[in-house]
Amino acid sequence: LSNYWLRHGASSFRESGNLIPHNPENPDSKQNPPIPHKVAKPHFYQYHIYQYQKLPPLEPTHTTQSNKNKMATSTQFQPTAQNMVQEVKNIIEGYQMGPLRALAQDPVQNSLDAREGNNIVKVEYCLHQKQSRQGTPVWMLTVTDSGTSGLSGQIMTLAELQSRHYRLNESERWAAFEAQGFTKSGNDNIGSRGQGKSAFLYQSQVPPPAEDREEERMLMLYDTLLPNGEYRLGARFASPADIVRTPLINQDARSTVSSDFFQVDQTIDPDLEVPLGLEPLAEVGTRIIVPFLRHETVEAIADGTIKKWIERCWWRPIQKGKLQVSIKFQGASGNTQQIGVPEWWQTEPWQYHENKNVMQFEALTLDTDRTLQIEKLVLLHQDNLEAPEELHSTIPEYSGIQLLRHGQWVETLGAKRDYPDIIPFAYRDQFRGFAEFNEALNQKLRTIEKPQHDAFDGRHTEVKEIRATIESCVRQFARTQGWPIADETTTTENDVPDSELMSNIISSFISPNRNTPGPNGNKGGKTNDEPIWTLNFDAQYPNEDSRINWDQSLTALSVRCSHDAKDKELSANLRLQVKGATGRYQTIQAKHATVARSEAMLLFDDFQVVAHKGRNTINSSIVECPSPGKYTLKSTVIWNGKEVATQTKPFFVEEDPPPPPKRNKQSIAFKIKNNTTGNDISSSPSRIRNRDILEISIIATNRDYTETYCELDASIRPFVGNEENTLLLADEQEHTLPAAIPGSAGAKQEILNQKVQIFTEKPKHKPNNQHVILPPGRHRVSADLFITASNQPPAHASKNLYVEIDPTAQAANMPFRFNPIDTARAPLWELKEEPINSGEWILNYNKSNMLFQQTIGTSPTLQSKRAFYGHICVEALIDWAMIPYLERRDESNLDILRESAQAFNNADLTERYLTEIQKLVDLYGTTSDTGYAIAFNECRRNMGGIMNNVLRRQEQQ
Repeated sequence: LSNYWLRHGASSFRESGNLIPHNPENPDSKQNPPIPHKVAKPHFYQYHIYQYQKLPPLEPTHTTQSNKNKMATSTQFQPTAQNMVQEVKNIIEGYQMGPLRALAQDPVQNSLDAREGNNIVKVEYCLHQKQSRQGTPVWMLTVTDSGTSGLSGQIMTLAELQSRHYRLNESERWAAFEAQGFTKSGNDNIGSRGQGKSAFLYQSQVPPPAEDREEERMLMLYDTLLPNGEYRLGARFASPADIVRTPLINQDARSTVSSDFFQVDQTIDPDLEVPLGLEPLAEVGTRIIVPFLRHETVEAIADGTIKKWIERCWWRPIQKGKLQVSIKFQGASGNTQQIGVPEWWQTEPWQYHENKNVMQFEALTLDTDRTLQIEKLVLLHQDNLEAPEELHSTIPEYSGIQLLRHGQWVETLGAKRDYPDIIPFAYRDQFRGFAEFNEALNQKLRTIEKPQHDAFDGRHTEVKEIRATIESCVRQFARTQGWPIADETTTTENDVPDSELMSNIISSFISPNRNTPGPNGNKGGKTNDEPIWTLNFDAQYPNEDSRINWDQSLTALSVRCSHDAKDKELSANLRLQVKGATGRYQTIQAKHATVARSEAMLLFDDFQVVAHKGRNTINSSIVECPSPGKYTLKSTVIWNGKEVATQTKPFFVEEDPPPPPKRNKQSIAFKIKNNTTGNDISSSPSRIRNRDILEISIIATNRDYTETYCELDASIRPFVGNEENTLLLADEQEHTLPAAIPGSAGAKQEILNQKVQIFTEKPKHKPNNQHVILPPGRHRVSADLFITASNQPPAHASKNLYVEIDPTAQAANMPFRFNPIDTARAPLWELKEEPINSGEWILNYNKSNMLFQQTIGTSPTLQSKRAFYGHICVEALIDWAMIPYLERRDESNLDILRESAQAFNNADLTERYLTEIQKLVDLYGTTSDTGYAIAFNECRRNMGGIMNNVLRRQEQQ
């Protein structure tokens, strides 16, 4: 659905529905750009079967009672996968809720799978602080289970695994754990996809060898005590190749585990030692040992985050008495935390029939197969419940109905995401539920569960039926509670005009802080109790660019925050975070600020960047950046429990920043405010009255890494009439634009700010201030930025001024006019710039289009109309912002979309939104026309998803 064109350079696009590359030999060419063929990535276990088959058979020399070698002997390790580190990262970073859920979920699942009889499975996460031989503190995690069969079964060589085509029995747990991929025989054919061991390996961050500080390595050890008394110790080392150690048996295993140090491998790295000093296992079971634990994981265990993830995943087996999970801290504190059951389920409220706020449904049969049943569905609303703490910003955990497969939480049907028309907003935070399934359906769901065990594949009939059945029960529950159900309530709100709905959608992104009547008469946007916050964050880099080498420091970390509640003194928290390659932010500092008279400034402490901390304690003056690459520094203002403003800055560790863009290094943007009425007329047109005073600003952006010298021409002129009425705002005005920080969005500088009074006729007395005479009608303010000593065309920006007339848009303060059409062959929507009235836009949307008919139909609901118009409006807004930039380097509309992000009240959405905008800007001119077309569509899809997420959040509020 692309509706923009590129008139300069080698590219020219203009076609609704697709981006069309310009063909100079055939200007009328309509050939679509080639789309790269998407090849489905094989499952992890399939990939490693392939890798195994590529490698020559290796016969590891297993230790025997008569021939025992030390673990340091390099021949005891047998290589398998080519790059285990990357494979582990691919798996664990594929968890949509992050690697901590994998660590909370997969180890316990493996233990429950190995449950022996009716034993209570006990799992203990234990955090150990150890010291290297040089005295450097390091952290180690052990996860130990009991009440299980241990890693039973024979020890197999690679050749034996290959000969059996990696098909293993349920009892062959040792071979299954060591093989990177296999298929179980029997009914359960999901097999091991490497999830369990990968969840452990990912958390190990082995110090790199002295000769290669960029190399990533991971290590895990595993010991098991079997029912027959045999004791085994194995190891897996990703160096980054996958190397599996032939296990030690009995006394050799026990003595190694209890020794002070374990030398990993004399050949691979003679200096790499693991501090162990553990007690051998005394009960039948398994222990996984993760040395050199990531600092982020240490923090997550220490602050209770991992405890919360484990509770979300496993509360139901704990409640049923099948499982006990604890977290133990060895060392100074030495305390132990038990994982419990959420407070709202602790008393099993579904057992009390007098409780009218709980409903229990049992034996709900699926239509396609009568043997498949939802065994238990419990729905609860409790007035005194607080909103649940959700660890992920967008995916629900507790707020909704948890789907539990064999007691394990897989996904949640969200109260806000899945049932917005059934569960009113006022009751969503206090709504909870869970669903359990009979054994037949559990087995079926296991086969259609996603490899990460965090969602079910919604394309399957069984999943669709489960969702439909649960939705029917939620409706029944809502009726018993007396809640109004949106699509069952007869109201007049569906009669809201299309233009009003579209206006409210668009106003969220061009003027999100103004009070706009919603479709039900309520006010949207800002309220008197919600001030708008702004944040300016700066830092001093040690070098001329944004490169930082290890042991260098970032200094002068200043934050200036303000709000628009001029007469109030507000308290806020400010947070400083760093994000690396994992994509997870680590908080390094926090400050409290009292913002009086609308503004406050404070300094964060300087910090030093190191490859690895000398000691594993939280230290605000040292930040660990273990691998070279781009890192992001983010400052956030938190007010009233919400993230209300955020700003980021990049820095590059041990590598040079990328070069500046090849074209469009400079751009300009207008910001125009009517000081008389208070209207911001740069975002959308509005009437200018006689004697109104306009404040006109021009902001230049430099993306070059050096200072740029330029000249500015700017003027206000009538479209028709006497040229004497033209007012020059700048005439070859010289400026020096500051250099951009590499990797940033560019350096911005205001190069013009003037107040101009508008008269419709010559005043009787000459005004003291700057003024211009513009008769009633449409006029234009425009600017050109010429780059000194450059042949490139100038950056150009312009805005229309409507003096004593209303803009042509049918809705007030809208950037374009909405025009419904009814043409069978026309696209779904198309944004056009008026050919006669340049600068005025029209959005055509086609009511004959099949998608319109399927979504809206003849009996539209308010929800369906919001969904449809939300889709086309947000994509049209992106085109409205990008076309002027692509054609003439006018960034005015892009800046409007950027500024609206601060009103999202969600730091994650704000950052993702601004990142996608910056991708659109940075990519232009750096790739082929076809490549840019594909990238543009991808960015626009991502932005559209974020913007629709913002709209949903606003509706819920």
